[in-house]
Amino acid sequence: MPAKPKSKKVKAPVAKKPLEIPPVEKPAPSQEQSPVAVPPPPPDAATSETGIEEMMDREPVDESHRKTNVFLFTLGIGTAIALIVASIVIFIIYLGSSKVPKVVEPVASSVPAATPTPYFSRISITFEVLNASGVTGAAGKGATKLTDLGYTVISTGNAKKQAQSQLFVSSLLSSAVTIELLADMQSLFSVGSSSGELTGSTASARLILGVK
Repeated sequence: MPAKPKSKKVKAPVAKKPLEIPPVEKPAPSQEQSPVAVPPPPPDAATSETGIEEMMDREPVDESHRKTNVFLFTLGIGTAIALIVASIVIFIIYLGSSKVPKVVEPVASSVPAATPTPYFSRISITFEVLNASGVTGAAGKGATKLTDLGYTVISTGNAKKQAQSQLFVSSLLSSAVTIELLADMQSLFSVGSSSGELTGSTASARLILGVK
C-alpha cells in the first residue's frame, strides 16, 4: 500500500500589537518670545468704503506740504528762466563788444617836431638903396643885386658918406622874415645885422652902402 502523505499543520497567525508612540509634549511658550500677530480678516466690501470715508474725515489733508511743493516747483522754473535770460544778455553783450574796433593810441615820439619854416616871399619886401660910398653908380649896382635875387627896389639915392654899410628894417617884418633877410644881406653886402628900426618910410628895409 502506498504511504499516506503526512498532513502539514498550519499555524494560526499571531496578532501583532501596535506600537505605542509616546505623545510629544509641546514646549511651553517662553515669556521672551512675542506672540505672532495674526492679520485681521479683510473687511467686507460694504464696510471698506465707509472705513475710507471715516479715515479721510479723521486725517486732515496736509495743505502745507502741497503748498511747499508748489512753491519749490515755481521757484525752480523761475530760476531756470532767469538763467536763460542772463545767458542771452551776456551773449548779446559779448557780440556787441567784439564788433567795436580797437582804437590804437599813437605813441608819443621823443623826437621833437620840426618847426615849419615860415613863408618868405622876397618880392613882397621893398627896399630903399642909398649910396654913401662916394662911388658913382654904387646905389644902382646894389639895387640890381637885390632885384636879381627877387626883392623889390622902390627907390635909390645918395646919403652922407660913411665907412660902414648899414641896414634898417621895418617893425612890420616878423623876426623869422628878418632872419632870412639878414642872411641874404650877409651874402650880398657883408651886412649881417640890423642897425635899427626903419622910420619915416613906407619901405620894408633901407640899405645904405658905405665905403667898405
